[in-house]
Amino acid sequence: MTWPFRWILATLRGRRALRKSRYKKVVIVGLDGQDPLLNERFMEEGMLPNFSRLKKLGSYNRLQTTFPSESPVAWSSFQTGSNPGRHRIFDFFVPNRKNYLPELASAEIGPPLRKISFGKYAIPLGKPRLMLKRKSQAFWKVLSDYGIFSTILRVPITFPPEKFKGLLLASMSVPDLCGTQGTFSYYTSDPEELARHCMEDADPEFAGKVSTSDIIVAGKYFGCGSSREHAPIAIKAVGISCVIAKSYARIFYRNSVDGGFVIPYESENILKNEISTGDELELNVENNLLKNFSTGKEYNLKPLGEVLPIINAGGLFNYARTSGMI
Repeated sequence: MTWPFRWILATLRGRRALRKSRYKKVVIVGLDGQDPLLNERFMEEGMLPNFSRLKKLGSYNRLQTTFPSESPVAWSSFQTGSNPGRHRIFDFFVPNRKNYLPELASAEIGPPLRKISFGKYAIPLGKPRLMLKRKSQAFWKVLSDYGIFSTILRVPITFPPEKFKGLLLASMSVPDLCGTQGTFSYYTSDPEELARHCMEDADPEFAGKVSTSDIIVAGKYFGCGSSREHAPIAIKAVGISCVIAKSYARIFYRNSVDGGFVIPYESENILKNEISTGDELELNVENNLLKNFSTGKEYNLKPLGEVLPIINAGGLFNYARTSGMI
């Protein structure tokens, strides 16, 4: 029953700290793997106007990376202001000292210690075991000790979240619904092999049904769960050059554009409810118009905008070469 007094004390401390601070609000934007040289070059050429505006209104500085220069290591140093020898994150994985199998370096995730089993079912008698292996303190925890509220959005190596005054949406190392870091059964980057397994979770016979120039018409958040370029590569390799969906997972969308794999058109409405498999479709890229000859209906699509030249060039690197950027 002491929480009201602790809350009042923390609020008073936070107000006192804010009165002494030079700035009332600070926003930090960090991009994983962003090349500062290319970033600054594109800013000078006017290709990144929003970055240029942020630089003008706020502050812009290069951050020296860590050794080794890997995402979990660098982000842990960003959070704590300490080197890997102090925060103890050196890689994505570490070997288990008992069997030398790889295990997650940043967090320990395990089932409850006790459970009641009924055949193939089990009832847990407690919470799962969760422990953040990163040492030292994140800067938002330090701010919290002074009563200052922070909002942390998708900063890697923040699972499980620490207790602090604020809100946190964890990223990287967050387990999926099965309690794993993803379940994979097939490893390849060969386009022909990827084509054989394209969309097989939705339809095991999908690859055998597709013909060249077919179009995928989907619903919302198409590509959700795909963090690599293999998904659009598989779609292109099977013969599909265009996907039409209400919305996309942004990583899938950028991979499709940057690699020049498929054209990711966005529709005003969810068209998969109005278009059936086997319908004869015509896509007019110039007018952003989709016509269904089987039903006689036409649908307006959202313009591709600035990504169209990249797609026409066959991807971001080809676009950069043909336009003289590199």
